[in-house]
Amino acid sequence: RRRVLIAGTSMGGQGVLQLASRWPGYFAAGVVIAGHFEFEPLEELAIRLSQPELPLWFFHAINDATCPFHTMATLAALIGKQSWAEVKFTQYKDTWSGSSGHCADRVPFWSNQFSNEERGWQCYGDDLFEWLARQRGPGLRSATMTPFIRESAWE
Repeated sequence: RRRVLIAGTSMGGQGVLQLASRWPGYFAAGVVIAGHFEFEPLEELAIRLSQPELPLWFFHAINDATCPFHTMATLAALIGKQSWAEVKFTQYKDTWSGSSGHCADRVPFWSNQFSNEERGWQCYGDDLFEWLARQRGPGLRSATMTPFIRESAWE
């Protein structure tokens, strides 16, 4: 394994932020989709996520009523100011999930060919997977790191 990538939606986005900030240098890139975060000051998290440099791509609906847009937009801007790595933030309006604005997987994962301007659909799947394929590191697992799950936990 030469590259370890991480992505998560909603609370999984929070997992991306937590793991990447606690295991610096482990991941080659991260994707946060409709992310949620409320545990510590964003400034402290931004500092940890910008050292070492970790390319990040955020996707978030401006009308997300479940996970506030402003939090992730602020975090991405803070990281972008401090990091030498590429930090992307894609905002869009969720026009397909009713009032919640939280049905996010279509935007980052569906192929670009499913974009539909008449319906207000933006799809970045082709772009996202090309971007992830270009990320080269470090993303190397250190021999001293504890694995995510120890086999003994399942015994």
